[in-house]
Parts: sequence; C-alpha cells; structure tokens
Amino acid sequence: GHGASSRDAMTDLTAAEALAVAPLLVASFFFGFYPAPISDRAGRVAEELGAAARVHSLTVPLDAKTATAPAPRP
Repeated sequence: GHGASSRDAMTDLTAAEALAVAPLLVASFFFGFYPAPISDRAGRVAEELGAAARVHSLTVPLDAKTATAPAPRP
C-alpha cells in the first residue's frame, strides 16, 4: 500500500492524548454499566429545568411575525 496504514493511524496517540482519553473511556464503561449516579442527577436537573421552563412560559412570548404580544387566552 501507499501512505500510512490504517493500523499506524489508529495507534498514533501521544502519551498525553492517551492520558486524556483513558479516564473518559473508563468513565464511559463504568456509567454504561452503572448509570444510576448520572440518571439520578440528570433527573433532578431535568425537573429543575422543567420547573424553570414552566415559570418562563408564564411570561408573555412575543409573536415573531408581528412583533406584538399575542392576545391572552381566557
């Protein structure tokens, strides 16, 4: 073949790059098999974001086409 083989390209990691990637791989595998810590925290954050979104939706949105506030619904 010509140029670098695909195997050479795959192993072309410096030590610093390998040290940066290794913890991410370990974390990916760990949380892939044991996702509870992330799911629990993500659930709480999602609830907080949902509450914030509900509060935000109470503010009157502007209609983009006419740039006026829509009439309030009864």
